[in-house]
Amino acid sequence: EMRFVTGVQTCALPISEEREDRAMTAATHAGSHTKRPWLAAMATALAGCTVPAPHGALLPVQGIPNAEDLAATADGRWVIASSMAGGGQTAGSLHLIASDAGKAWQAYPTSVTNKSASSAWGVCPGEVAPDKFAPHGVALHDGPEGQTLFVVNHGERESIEIFAIAPGAGPGAAPALRWEGCIPLPVGASANGVSVGGDGTVYAANMGRPIGGGEALSDMGGDVLSWRKGEGWSTVSNSAMLGPNGLAVSPDGSQLFVAAWPARKLVALDLNDYSRRELDLSFLPDNVKWGADGNVLVTGHLTSTEVVYDCYVSTREACPIDSAYAAVDPETMTVRTYRTLEFPFATTAIDVGDECWLGTARDRKSTRLNSSHESHL
Repeated sequence: EMRFVTGVQTCALPISEEREDRAMTAATHAGSHTKRPWLAAMATALAGCTVPAPHGALLPVQGIPNAEDLAATADGRWVIASSMAGGGQTAGSLHLIASDAGKAWQAYPTSVTNKSASSAWGVCPGEVAPDKFAPHGVALHDGPEGQTLFVVNHGERESIEIFAIAPGAGPGAAPALRWEGCIPLPVGASANGVSVGGDGTVYAANMGRPIGGGEALSDMGGDVLSWRKGEGWSTVSNSAMLGPNGLAVSPDGSQLFVAAWPARKLVALDLNDYSRRELDLSFLPDNVKWGADGNVLVTGHLTSTEVVYDCYVSTREACPIDSAYAAVDPETMTVRTYRTLEFPFATTAIDVGDECWLGTARDRKSTRLNSSHESHL
């Protein structure tokens, strides 16, 4: 059966022999590449977002408003949701979800404990006031000291807020989010998505003004910025594009995949020679995630920019915007799987174990689509 999760919701769906054959073909195709050895390694388990499934009931995770972006911990036991400000919500928050039971609770802010921070990330003015915190894109990074969460923030300042994933108090206990510091963005810059390379380089989609001066390509930016310890922010070469939104760096750090939202394109930037490839999409691409099987997951909206903007600036708690996602082969820049969604205003899709989870920018639930892979590989 297939399992998918949205906004956050879930359903059990039968898997046809045709879909099983397609799953095997996808895994074989990924393993055949030699230029990107991590593709073969990731093909050992096929992700729930890549294998298409028929429409079925969606199982919601309730009580998280505007779960615009999601990130799963390395063991898949916990999902972190970025609850955006908007609609009836004046401030944002971060939520933890137990992936097995779907139980969710607010993990940040809970209380302000640090007035300022000077750490490995540099000098930060201090924590954002709880009623001003405005998270957007999120990304988890595995390092020698454990996992670190990077969160785009628009409240009080434009910044990347940094949290350590602190272990729970006992076996099976939920982890905690411990604020570690921030990386303020340059004046005029405004981030949307964030991704972190294996070497610790932070990438941010800039929907604001270029940091070197001059005018942005559009009212939504933009270009892509990178930050390195000891070096600060710089503009990624050849990254100018209309409305950069979500982005994801490949596991080996050689490629950066960016959603050019109003242009309906997925842009692949080679981080060695800064050459560029583009894929036209049928929807407005929002968040970009790296799938467990080595495909790039792109989620977005089957409507116009005007309709999305009208929802975004409104006080509505939900918007009936049709959505879709695609799984894209990073080598060939071709769509492997395309799926329309019976879930409004979807903004992100991530693999969580054998499930596909979807988030939304405007609703009080997210969704789980179920997809067991036991019969696949």
